[in-house]
Amino acid sequence: MRRLVTIAHVLLPVLVAAAAVGFRLQVGETGPGLPLLMLGGALLGGALALMLESAAVMLGLLKDDASASQRRRSELLREKETLLRSIKDLETDAALGKVDPQQVEPLAGPLRARAVLVLGELERAQHEARAGIEEQIERELARRIGGEGPAGEDAP
Repeated sequence: MRRLVTIAHVLLPVLVAAAAVGFRLQVGETGPGLPLLMLGGALLGGALALMLESAAVMLGLLKDDASASQRRRSELLREKETLLRSIKDLETDAALGKVDPQQVEPLAGPLRARAVLVLGELERAQHEARAGIEEQIERELARRIGGEGPAGEDAP
């Protein structure tokens, strides 16, 4: 499905521009407005291609896994920073005498436990991303070694 959307991004602007020019020529009108008509047709085709991609994402036909995993990673990094800052603030307040040292552990304990879980999730996400990249590289190498070059052409 991703390949179809990529093809649509290229072909739709060209086809709409060509149809607009063909219609204009069939009517018998040429002149300075022709390049503007081509540009307008290309822009309309580009907009149609973007609408097609949006519809495919909304219908679940096209997954945007990269951005979803990136969003999750960003959320985890933010949470990690917040947790670590909170733990540091508690320890600093205890060292300055603002908080009773006996109260720090009951407050910081759950924060530390959650920080450990968040760090584990970040590590798993990084491992999965690396595995996905390695798998992609292996597939591309196998495809190229198998006799096909980029874009389906024979390798040299």
